[in-house]
Amino acid sequence: MTPDMRTAALSYAQRGWPVLPLHNPAANGCSCHRGLTCTAVGKHPRTKHGLSDATTDQTRIEGWWDRWPDANIGILTGAESGLLVIDIDNKDGRQGGDNLAALASRFGGLPATLTATTGNGQHLFFSHPGIDVSNSAGTLATGIDVRAERGYVVAAPSLHANGSRYAWVDGEQPIAEVPSFLLSRITGHEKEITAMNKIDQNASEVAPKINEGERNDELFDVGCSLRGQLGKNRDQILSILHNYNMESCNPPLDRSEVIAITDSICKRYPAESGPKKSAKRKEQNPLYWFKFNTRDWFSNPNVMLMSDAQTGWYIRLKALAWDSGGFLPLDHDKLWKLAGARSKKAFEQGCEPVLAEYEGVVVEDTAMYRHPQLAAEYADTLQLWMKKKEAAEARINARPRALNYSNETAMAA
Repeated sequence: MTPDMRTAALSYAQRGWPVLPLHNPAANGCSCHRGLTCTAVGKHPRTKHGLSDATTDQTRIEGWWDRWPDANIGILTGAESGLLVIDIDNKDGRQGGDNLAALASRFGGLPATLTATTGNGQHLFFSHPGIDVSNSAGTLATGIDVRAERGYVVAAPSLHANGSRYAWVDGEQPIAEVPSFLLSRITGHEKEITAMNKIDQNASEVAPKINEGERNDELFDVGCSLRGQLGKNRDQILSILHNYNMESCNPPLDRSEVIAITDSICKRYPAESGPKKSAKRKEQNPLYWFKFNTRDWFSNPNVMLMSDAQTGWYIRLKALAWDSGGFLPLDHDKLWKLAGARSKKAFEQGCEPVLAEYEGVVVEDTAMYRHPQLAAEYADTLQLWMKKKEAAEARINARPRALNYSNETAMAA
């Protein structure tokens, strides 16, 4: 009997786990357009925005499975769902189960926790530790992957490509905390974890970076630097200041004030004004450098599913998003050209995994894509750069006026 995928998806949402519909194995290989050539049969998102579409909203979930009753189920991992999942793979010589058991045996073994069987192994569900944990593939040991921030797992009773179904070993088993020895190896920050465990979660809020009374001046200075140092246009400055305001100001300024600051900057400093920056000075500015984390790249489940063309679009758009502070236009007429796709039709057919990391936002009544991680990193980099500039200017202003002193000495002589 075919299981009721819709009911299962709704039950996960009731537990607070955001879900999303995945493609499923079919007679032609996979239900996606790649069919027999698909390299991730039944494991990748069906929806346009991929992981960004994951939700606990009952109405949306019912709509998805009314439309695709056989769709496999994906459960979002990370802080949003409160889940960290260890994915054990025992296929093609990757004896993940044995490797994990050997690792855990030195520390008294693993605690009992919610567990599911997969087509080739198991999923061990642990509660999220409250710190940022990246996805990884084979970092702990061969055949052991970790799914956390911006990750997902295929959930029971989804159909595996080999014909078996994902299933819970004991659906009533409570979810255990991640053992400290395992977490320290996943993150590589054992001291940080120890410190975090000692912090009262109710009193762990980060102190505000920019307080009331400083916000307008700070945003104006940042905007002027973006205009003069980086040559950003109005839309780019507005997007970056909007994100910087939301990330760093406490409380954030009203959107209308951010717009007014942006317009004031652009009116005072036309795009063509200001001295040209040398290549050397540009290279010294960290905002010119696109941050690329190879560890995240190789452990990104979406990247593993991409074709060569999609990989090219992904990198190109991500670099352009960094250059705009983490934003892209939410306009596929523009995006396929920015991505370097051969046609809009080709881009529309293959853009799901490429845009999976972005979320739709509105900036000054304009719909845009925002890459949360890049936008946050850009805001942090921007703030550090502004502090460095201020420190350098303070050192210059504090220097004695050697030339004037010399002239005065010479006249006295």
